Amino acid sequence: MEITKEQIDDLNALIRIRVEEKDYAEAVEKAIKNLKNKITIPGFRPGMVPAGMIRKMYGKAVLSDEVSKITVEKLFRFLDENNIEYLGNPLPNAEKNKVDWDAQKEFEFYYDLGLSPKFAVVLPTDKKFTHYQIEADPAVVSDEVEKLRKRYGRSINAENVEENDMVKGTLTELNEDGSIKEGGLSKPSYIILDKIEDDATRQSLLGKKPGDEVIIDPRKAYKDNLTVSIYLGIKPEEVDQISNQFKLTIQSVSRLVPAEMDQEFFDRVFGKDVVHNEEEFRNKIADVLKFDLQQESNARLMNEIRNAVLAATQFDLPDNFLKRWIKVKSAEDKNFNPETVDDEYNKGREIIRWELIRKQVAEQNNIQVQHEEMMNEARRMVINRVQQMGYSLPDDRVDELANRLLTNNEERDKIITYIIEVKVLDYIKSQLNVVPEPISYNAFLEKLNASVHA
Repeated sequence: MEITKEQIDDLNALIRIRVEEKDYAEAVEKAIKNLKNKITIPGFRPGMVPAGMIRKMYGKAVLSDEVSKITVEKLFRFLDENNIEYLGNPLPNAEKNKVDWDAQKEFEFYYDLGLSPKFAVVLPTDKKFTHYQIEADPAVVSDEVEKLRKRYGRSINAENVEENDMVKGTLTELNEDGSIKEGGLSKPSYIILDKIEDDATRQSLLGKKPGDEVIIDPRKAYKDNLTVSIYLGIKPEEVDQISNQFKLTIQSVSRLVPAEMDQEFFDRVFGKDVVHNEEEFRNKIADVLKFDLQQESNARLMNEIRNAVLAATQFDLPDNFLKRWIKVKSAEDKNFNPETVDDEYNKGREIIRWELIRKQVAEQNNIQVQHEEMMNEARRMVINRVQQMGYSLPDDRVDELANRLLTNNEERDKIITYIIEVKVLDYIKSQLNVVPEPISYNAFLEKLNASVHA
């Protein structure tokens, strides 16, 4: 067997494989013999079908299968032994691969190869990167504390209506003269005062008691027809057909009493004995608030660094080859549209370039993944998934599930890729001009909202 590589250009090559009869004869004979013992033909006992008949009936298919197996095996061995770095997988060259399985004893196969580009990673050392350090100021912490007190508070029956109360009663549709509209709406409903947009409507309810009656206009009270429809239990398109006067007969008034700042409240929020007083509670709230946004800040920094390295490190890819490879790889996907391959490839092109940059940085700096690092990440994934379901597990059970996760090759590869990504970006970050800058919780939120709507 003879294998040669023809360099088409810096990014493309053609592999030629010449297969002679001696390369495949033994494998074909063995396959014919195995087939003889498996197939059943009327008139012959099992295993007694003449080899000549087997060869006549199945010889071409067996020859094709065995030659293809040998060719592919030798192809990848050749690529590995010669340290040829390529993208995607080799693709058969349809124009050059002309085979007559009936007449030929020797074959030549050609494979197109998309080569990995040669490049040097360029780090944008002249660029300044701002790493925002989130600070939860006392006002933000106090606001969050009040939200939690309300969330864990209790509802009581009140004697009269005050701000933020919830009024339960019956809404009855009226005519313009104030009489009850025949066939009109009349149903139990509730009104939350801080949801009312109209100040006059809200003022008309303040101070009222169970048993009192108040005339309101639902369309004026709420911000839009959808909200009105929700409170009245009708369709949004029916809102414009109702009267502008409803009588609310108050049945009860509910008031939310915020939770007391005591140990019971602390335990309900963070677990038993995690914090012991208000100062510790507020500090814990500040840590929680900062943690979530700091994670977002860290991710934004790393994304900015990644994009800057991509912009600084310019190199081409074998675009046409990769588009063709995507078509071949996706041929059996019923949802794949070959007409959109250019758009799909262009969207993912920078991802391929980054993967090549990440690989080079990892190799040049001996960045590797240790088993304990994989276990720690697998443990983190297990704990997160369990917490999302509202459960917790003992450490030994977490370890068991983490080990099981790592036996799944696909999950294991994802974990390795994630750890390498983090390590590579951390290394690149250490080589750049990254300046920490304090920023308030609300100021960073404004930056996030501005970037979303930019």
